[in-house]
Amino acid sequence: SQGCSSCPPANANLIRVKDQPGVLALSFNVTYWDYLGWKDIFGKQEFTRRQVNYEPALGHDGPFTPQVVVNGHADVVGAAPGEI
Repeated sequence: SQGCSSCPPANANLIRVKDQPGVLALSFNVTYWDYLGWKDIFGKQEFTRRQVNYEPALGHDGPFTPQVVVNGHADVVGAAPGEI
């Protein structure tokens, strides 16, 4: 998301892995950072809702960015290259 300072490195990591076999890389900008000063032009409420709905299944109390969800069952911090 544009309001997340850790998201540019996560986007770079996503680009790095997107062409690997078996990888379908998708990026969904969320809206909960909009309060910081500007509206994310790519953020959508449905993306925010999707992430919030994942959190209980992933064992989290709330959403965070940058988050990479793997096969809907696991997640990692997207800014950490070794995690993806």
